[in-house]
Amino acid sequence: MDDALRRAAESQMRRRAPDGDDAVDVDRASKRARETTTTAPALGRFAYGALRTFLDVSTFRGAVFATCSRARERSASKDLARAMTRAMGGEGATLEPVKMPGRGAVLLRASPRGRGMDAAATTREAMRMIKAGEIPASRFLEKMYPIDGAFEAGDEEGTRAACARCVSGARRRSERARGKTVSFAVVYRRLDDGSSDESDGGANASKIEDAAHGRRVLTPRVAAAVKEALAAEDASCEARVDLKDPDIVVFVEVFCARAGDGGDERAYVVTVGACARDDEVFEVKSRGIAPVSVSTFWKAPPPKWMIEKGLASAPPATSDDEKEECARDE
Repeated sequence: MDDALRRAAESQMRRRAPDGDDAVDVDRASKRARETTTTAPALGRFAYGALRTFLDVSTFRGAVFATCSRARERSASKDLARAMTRAMGGEGATLEPVKMPGRGAVLLRASPRGRGMDAAATTREAMRMIKAGEIPASRFLEKMYPIDGAFEAGDEEGTRAACARCVSGARRRSERARGKTVSFAVVYRRLDDGSSDESDGGANASKIEDAAHGRRVLTPRVAAAVKEALAAEDASCEARVDLKDPDIVVFVEVFCARAGDGGDERAYVVTVGACARDDEVFEVKSRGIAPVSVSTFWKAPPPKWMIEKGLASAPPATSDDEKEECARDE
């Protein structure tokens, strides 16, 4: 009896970890790694602490910011890079992910060494391809925001230059945005680094709103810059704010992070991106204006047992009652 138990145990151990299969598993794993590296879009390493570098206007080539599931930033970055690369044609597009100060968000910028990216047009094409099923939707991505310009909080000249760039792109893509009367809206959001200024229970909330990066200061400043940009494009154009049915929506994202030396000083990076109504990438809801959610178009794959039995693509079953009704109708 002891010999039988020993032989059974040895057989079980050999079945779990045979020498020959170990080598095969390693080869298969390395093959999958090589295939993933070959087929994945060109994506550089995460650039930690690159928010200050992101302000450099001379190297800015466009970027896309997206919110995503928490603790899924790398998977979301790969899905976003794949969608952006397909939307840009797949050639000459090298994307660099920037490490975000807070979790649940990713930022991909065009490499300074590669060609530039029209962020709003790329976002529009990516959403079109996702809706049409040409690009598989991501289960991790949520909202996508184009970034046509970046500047430091309080930089009025940078604000005007960035708004002029994004307004020009929106008018170029949309006939409705080239009318004599153009309505627009400014949507403000702020991404914190987890050490919020409001950690004291909101005692400094009013002070934050009145700061250079605050909502009460930055939103009207961007709105004034948008009106100035529209007037520069067409002197006869009348620009007005409309939060119900805007022709152009300007998304303002404020990124907040601690300085690289680990002190209490924070760095504030303001980015702007404009989308036209014709782009079909934003929607107006009762809570406000927001980009269309990418995860809305994601569908869970069929279970493995259904795929093995060939039922995943099979037509739905028809009951006998339905067959009789169809026969009577005929």
